[in-house]
Amino acid sequence: MRVPALMIAAFGLTGAAQAATPPALATPEAKALMAQCGAQKFETNAVVGEGSAKRVTMITLCAKPGENDAQWIATLHKAIDRVEDMSEISAESRAQVSAQLKAEIARLEADANKPAN
Repeated sequence: MRVPALMIAAFGLTGAAQAATPPALATPEAKALMAQCGAQKFETNAVVGEGSAKRVTMITLCAKPGENDAQWIATLHKAIDRVEDMSEISAESRAQVSAQLKAEIARLEADANKPAN
């Protein structure tokens, strides 16, 4: 399974909005990637850098079109590992993003376990 791109321009991983740039002002490459998001998308912000270089950047994860909930949950688990390894993100932001990803996983798993009506 291909892990969708973790879009963070500030780190040069795959391209996305520049730090603190609203999605409406995202680069054309980022807009193209976000336009291909499947039914699932996760967005949050993280603090990168220190001192005068400190800034906030948006993190966006997109599901592949047609990806089911189980595949999306697996993608979110992999994203936790990637975020926790990113030294560019402050420790506090890494913990916050990881917690948000874990909360999203828990929500999806709870929804999957709800009885059908």
